[in-house]
Amino acid sequence: MKRLVLRLWALVRRVLAFFLNPRLLLCFGIAWMITNGWCYLFVILGAALGIPWMAAVGGTYAAFLWLPFTPEKLITVPISIFLLRLLFPHDKATLSVLEKEYHLARAAVSRMLVTRRARRTLRRMRRAIVVGCPGSGKSCFARRLQEISGLPLVYLDRLYWRADKTTVSHEEFDKALAGELAGERWIIDGNYLRTMERRLAAADTVFFLDYPTEVCLAGIAERQGKPRPDMPWVETEADEEFLSFVRAFPGESRPRILTLLKAYPKKQTVVFHTREEADAFLAAGEKNK
Repeated sequence: MKRLVLRLWALVRRVLAFFLNPRLLLCFGIAWMITNGWCYLFVILGAALGIPWMAAVGGTYAAFLWLPFTPEKLITVPISIFLLRLLFPHDKATLSVLEKEYHLARAAVSRMLVTRRARRTLRRMRRAIVVGCPGSGKSCFARRLQEISGLPLVYLDRLYWRADKTTVSHEEFDKALAGELAGERWIIDGNYLRTMERRLAAADTVFFLDYPTEVCLAGIAERQGKPRPDMPWVETEADEEFLSFVRAFPGESRPRILTLLKAYPKKQTVVFHTREEADAFLAAGEKNK
């Protein structure tokens, strides 16, 4: 018991030594005055000198500060880091701890924003389309989205391809697609640019997996030889024509998709630039099921 108390006391002393560091207090105090303290000074001076506008501005900003996750709380730390680097460049220990706390705060705010966005998007979503370069993981994303939302999931590849690797005619495909679009609730996975505007017009939500080409090529290589619910056969290899299409996607297909999205600005549009962003969105959605 005595050893535990001593260890706790040593920890408390280290924490106090860090937060009561005169250099840190000086820099943090200056940063706090820049982002927060000035408003309290305005209130005091405005009241003392009889300047209504000064007291009103300070009071309004002071009330804003009590809201959770306001921007100035995050800005205060980088200003403190800047001042420490400027005034005390050799105090590496204090800087490293402060920078760590700043990154933790940024991550917490980022998680909060992703959670709020996921909750809002999924609450409003009734008809969604998932688009992106082949290999980006559209089908995997769509399946997890289906598990979270409970909406029926449609794979366009299943409508277009037969099990013998032949394709249906445009007329057959369009008829099957029209039947799916007539539903009140769905998730549709796939690009098929010829019919994308038709699906976009009917959808209320769009997910665009806008990943770098190398990520998509790696995804294509990784799925070879694995059964996929979105395809009626198992891919054993990717032909060169298909890989050329993927490499040309950023310069040819992607601009057309972006043009279509701009034509429908009122749609809920969520663009992911990394798999981590998409995974974070889905994870937030799973927590709020």
